[in-house]
Amino acid sequence: MFTSMPITLDLALGVNMHKLLIVSRDADAYRERIDAHQIASLDIVQAVSDIRDLAPQDRVDILLGDPDMCAQSLHRIPEIDWIQSTWAGVKPIVDTQKASTLLTGIKGVFGEQMREYVMAYLLHFNRQIDEFKQLQQRQEWLQPRCAPLSGQTIGILGLGSIGLEVAHTAKHFGMKVIGVSRKSIENLSIDKHYTLDQHADFAPQLDYLVCLLPHTTATEKVINDTFLSKLKPSCVIINAGRAQSIDYVALQNALKNNRLRAAVLDVFEQEPLPQSSPLWRMSNVLITQHTAAISNVDDITGVFMQNYLHFCENKPLNFQIDWDIGY
Repeated sequence: MFTSMPITLDLALGVNMHKLLIVSRDADAYRERIDAHQIASLDIVQAVSDIRDLAPQDRVDILLGDPDMCAQSLHRIPEIDWIQSTWAGVKPIVDTQKASTLLTGIKGVFGEQMREYVMAYLLHFNRQIDEFKQLQQRQEWLQPRCAPLSGQTIGILGLGSIGLEVAHTAKHFGMKVIGVSRKSIENLSIDKHYTLDQHADFAPQLDYLVCLLPHTTATEKVINDTFLSKLKPSCVIINAGRAQSIDYVALQNALKNNRLRAAVLDVFEQEPLPQSSPLWRMSNVLITQHTAAISNVDDITGVFMQNYLHFCENKPLNFQIDWDIGY
């Protein structure tokens, strides 16, 4: 757990003064939480929730913010030592900033939300919630077959900390868990590991596919028409990772032609999703408006404050981003 209690730095130990810029939709809340720690060595030079309010900065040591807003801010900051993202995904920063800058992400705070989100929809489909609702509306006493999750196969694309949380919870329900990641992972919750280029073996086994991939060049549109063609028509896709992982045109065609049972979609390349999108009107699509795992200000502040202590003490920071792979 990350500390949310006030912490104190002893300036007599030689801690330098640092200038912090906050650019986030929750900027005021972050300023309030950080000010509550009463860190004498940390000067918040500005906290903006609208990038248009950002004043040019001569020098900023630390940038804390939403990655899209950070990316828009960097050209106004001539010099910076460390960027702390408020999101798990950092692609906008990686695409904008030089690799020489220290960049840290967020881990360990989204797993609980994400495992609840995924299991809610696995149970929704497995327990035939929609069908029971329709029977109730028609006042019909029938008994749709509800198979247990136990013994069914869930495939997880992306076995980072969040993916492993989902895997562990699926195991509690007796599911077979297979996963895809860049590197092989030995974990008691993973029955078998695959790489992305092994989708022909991975995809046909799945009753449920959960996509939690980061956005990198290697993960763009990995769920394409070829991949979708390998899935069973009874498979349900849940995407709570990055929109760029899916070819949405191919997905729409698969859903329209009943090549998939359903899709639960939390993220889209354009948000809010335009009202003209046919996804809104598809009966086998559930849209959850980017709410699967929301950044909590207190949690993110805790991550930042622990990293700030390490930063002052010249220790390695938690959750450093590898610029070469993008996460």
